[in-house]
Amino acid sequence: MDSYSNSHPKYLLTIQDIDSLHSAYLPITSYGALFVKTDNILPLESPVVLDLQINIPEKDIQVSQEVPAAVCWLNLSKVKNRPKGMCLRFTDKEDNEINKLILLALGKTLESNKLTFMF
Repeated sequence: MDSYSNSHPKYLLTIQDIDSLHSAYLPITSYGALFVKTDNILPLESPVVLDLQINIPEKDIQVSQEVPAAVCWLNLSKVKNRPKGMCLRFTDKEDNEINKLILLALGKTLESNKLTFMF
């Protein structure tokens, strides 16, 4: 990961509650994806490093990991509850464990009508 990390832009995402995780999560990718608020929008499919920090004690979830990712969704400007930024999909199948952890934490929240940053 060191050479990958050193050669691609890095974006920090810190999540500390289930609502924030739900708002950022995009479930329609193979290994999962998370939305990062940023003014520094990159083109689709640009490789990046997601510095992922998740700490949700009530769900017993703690993740602190750099994850290889690629841009898969763009919000080019802030509209209503959707901030400017981009969604980063996990590109390494080994990071599917993070996606499984996220899915487990979100549970039935994924079935709710709550808006996310993408939809």
